[in-house]
Amino acid sequence: MKIRKVIIPLLLLFFYTPHLSAQDTVLTFYDKKGEIVKKRKKDGHYTKTVLAGEKKYIESFSSGDDKPLKKGFYKTDNDTIADGPFVIYERGFISEGIYQNNYKTGIWKAFYDNGQQRYEISFLSSTDSIEHLIKTDSSLHYLIRNEGGIYDGICKWYRRNGRAAAEESYKNGKLFAVSLWDTAGEKLDISLSEYGIQRMPLFQGSLPLFLKKNLVYPHKAAEEKKQGQAIITFVVDENGRVSDIDIKKSSGNWELDNAAMGVVEKTDGWWLPGTQHNLPVPVYYLLPVTFKL
Repeated sequence: MKIRKVIIPLLLLFFYTPHLSAQDTVLTFYDKKGEIVKKRKKDGHYTKTVLAGEKKYIESFSSGDDKPLKKGFYKTDNDTIADGPFVIYERGFISEGIYQNNYKTGIWKAFYDNGQQRYEISFLSSTDSIEHLIKTDSSLHYLIRNEGGIYDGICKWYRRNGRAAAEESYKNGKLFAVSLWDTAGEKLDISLSEYGIQRMPLFQGSLPLFLKKNLVYPHKAAEEKKQGQAIITFVVDENGRVSDIDIKKSSGNWELDNAAMGVVEKTDGWWLPGTQHNLPVPVYYLLPVTFKL
């Protein structure tokens, strides 16, 4: 029988995990809005907290299936400020690195569930420099809000098969050089001015025309002359498939709402996935669907 080697990301071996005994662990339950509740909610999450020296060590789990969400160290006097080694379990990969005063700093790495590296990102390490930069340059607020820190240095992204996807060079959060590769590993000829770090999913065709052709006006609603607009949310995943269809804002009529979700479901298979750093990523999409007689 052939023995399969299992490769464990190196950084995980050095991640210190305090022993969590029943006596010194505090359980806290949250609902889906992040509010503390007395009992476990299926659509929420829960945390296990233990004092670890001068800091708190907290592990977070999904209440529905007990899947780990993240684990790491926080300041003892404020368990909303991450400060120390951290592991974050994301969709299809795990990221790990160091937080300082709630900022990602130094080198952060991520690995796909098949063991291949997903990225190696270099963040600015000085929290004083970070706070100075975000005070003087409001454009960096986006990086802090979405990435957790300020890119600084060479950052690399890889595909699930190990091939390079993008190499981006930054100075204090500003991109000044980029190299891209296609799925076959061939280097792309693209200039910095042409490059978009993030690209939204692309509908293959005319989306307004598709909606006009495929939207079915409910018979009863039409008879009662019901009109309105439903705002539908959904996810276009890494493969361009549509999922998680829901109503952001109701039209005021349940039949119209159901018809709006139905026509969005019909768009499945018509999308090219959104990308970030030249990698396909799931993207949350918002679409208004109007019913007018």
